[in-house]
Amino acid sequence: MIQAFNAHADQTALMFADGNSVSYGSLANLSHLVAARLDTGARIGILASRSISAYSSILGAVVKGACYVPLNPRIPASRMAYILDEADCKAIVVGEECAENLAALLPIADNLNILCPDPGPELERLKSQHPLHNWQFLSSNHSAKIESCVFPPSQEAYVLFTSGTTGAPKGIMISHSNVVAYLGNIFRSYEIGPGDRVSQIFDISFDVSVHDIFFALVSGATLCIIPEDAVLAPAKYIRQYQLTAWHSVPSVPMFMDKFRMLNPDAFPSIRLSFFAGEALPARTAMLWRQATPNSKLVSMYGPTETTIVMTEFPWRDDKDVNDFENGIVPLGHPFVDAKCRILDPQANSVPDGEAGELYIGGPQVALGYINNTKLNREKFVELDDDGTRWFRSGDLVKKTKFGYEFLGRIDDQIQLRGFRVELVEIDRAIRAAANSDLAVAVPLGLNSGRAENVIAVVEGENNKELRRAILAYCKGALPDYMVPAKVKFVEKMPLNINGKIDRKALMQLFDVA
Repeated sequence: MIQAFNAHADQTALMFADGNSVSYGSLANLSHLVAARLDTGARIGILASRSISAYSSILGAVVKGACYVPLNPRIPASRMAYILDEADCKAIVVGEECAENLAALLPIADNLNILCPDPGPELERLKSQHPLHNWQFLSSNHSAKIESCVFPPSQEAYVLFTSGTTGAPKGIMISHSNVVAYLGNIFRSYEIGPGDRVSQIFDISFDVSVHDIFFALVSGATLCIIPEDAVLAPAKYIRQYQLTAWHSVPSVPMFMDKFRMLNPDAFPSIRLSFFAGEALPARTAMLWRQATPNSKLVSMYGPTETTIVMTEFPWRDDKDVNDFENGIVPLGHPFVDAKCRILDPQANSVPDGEAGELYIGGPQVALGYINNTKLNREKFVELDDDGTRWFRSGDLVKKTKFGYEFLGRIDDQIQLRGFRVELVEIDRAIRAAANSDLAVAVPLGLNSGRAENVIAVVEGENNKELRRAILAYCKGALPDYMVPAKVKFVEKMPLNINGKIDRKALMQLFDVA
C-alpha cells in the first residue's frame, strides 16, 4: 500500500459527490499524521463516515499495525459506548461529520482520547464544552512521510461488531494476514489500476467496505464515495463518477429497478460488478447485466468471520437461471486457498446435491470473537488432526454443478437491508420495552435468509400507548435498520413442542412467510 501511495502521489485517491477530491499524496500525509499518534497493536475506534477522516484513520491504523474498530453513526450512543468498552479501545478518531454522534457519546463515556484528523467548528465547540476528555486536533499543514512499521501478520487489522446471539453485539477479530489472503485472491482474478473508478457505497462498519477501500487504493485507482442519501438510488453518481467498478448488496439494484433506473445500457462505463452481503436474485442479476452491458458480473459470498467473501460465481449465461435453487444466483466456488465442507448435524459429510451446514477453512478464517470463549468453541472448530480451524457458517447449502448453492439460514439470523442481524437482539429490545418475555421479532417477506423488514409481536390486548413506547424504545436502543416497522398484539403467543415461542407460526399467522 505504501508503494502505491508513493507511486501515485499526484493522482486522485478519493473523490466526493460535491466535486472535492483528495490526492494519494494528501491522503498519505494525513494517514501518517494519524499513525504517528497510534500504538502498534492497540485498538482504536473510528467514528467517521464517507470522509477523509474515515479513510485516513483506517489507513493510518493499518500502516502503524494498530487495529481499527468502526462505529456506524446510525447506532445509538449506548451501543457505541459498549463497543468501545468491549474492544478496550485506547482512542477514538472522529470526523467532523459525526460531531452530533460524538456529542451524544461524550456524557456517557469516561476519559476518551479523541483524535480529530480534519476538525471543523462543531468539534472545536465540543472540545470547549468537554475539556476533561483528551483532545488531539491534527493539522494537515504539517508534512509527513509514510514509513513501514514492522508487526506480525497475525496481528489484528480490524474488529467488526455484528449482532450477537446473546442479544449483545459480538466483535469479530480479523488479522492482517486474513486481509492479505483475501486481497491476493481478488487481485488474482480481477485487474484494476490507475484510471479505474471504484464505488464506495458501504459504511466502514460493514466488512465489504474493506474490499472497496483496498481494491482501489492498493492499485492506484480512485475510490468514489456515494452519499448516504443516494445509496438506494445511486444512478446519478454512477454517471457523475463514470464508475468502472461497482460493489453493493443486491438490495441496491432491486430498489433501482423499483425506481426504473435499470434501463438497458444505462451504465456503460462499468466493467466490473460485484454483489455480496445477501443472496442475489437471478432476475436482479439479469436486469443489472442489461444496464451494464460492458460489465463482468460476479456474485460473492462469505460471512464476516471469513474475511469479506470467499466464494465467487461469475455470471455466465442467462440460460442457467432456471436451474438455480429458488431463483437465487449460486454462491459458486471457493477461492483457490479456501476449503469448504458440507456436513450434517453429526459433522458427517453429505453427498453432492444434499443439504447441510457449510464449514469454511483456509487463511481467511478470522482470529475469533472478542471476550467470548464459549462462542469461539462453538463456531471455530477442528475437524481433523492437522490443526486446521474451520468456521461453522450456520448457512444451509448444497453442492451442484454451479458449485455451492444457498438454501437459507439454519438459525434465526437474517439479512435485513444488507446487514446481518440476529433476531434475538431485536427480541431483547422489544421485551425490555414491553416489560414482558412474551414478545418477539418476526421477519417480513423472508426469502432465502433475506427479510424486507421485521415486526414486533407482543402477547396481550391492543395497546396504542405500549405500541408507541416499544417503537420509541427500539429507536433509541437499536440501529435504524433493526427497528420494527410495526407492533402487533396477539391474544396468546404460540409455542412449539419445546415450549419456546414459535416464530414460524407467527409468520404464518401474519401471512409474511
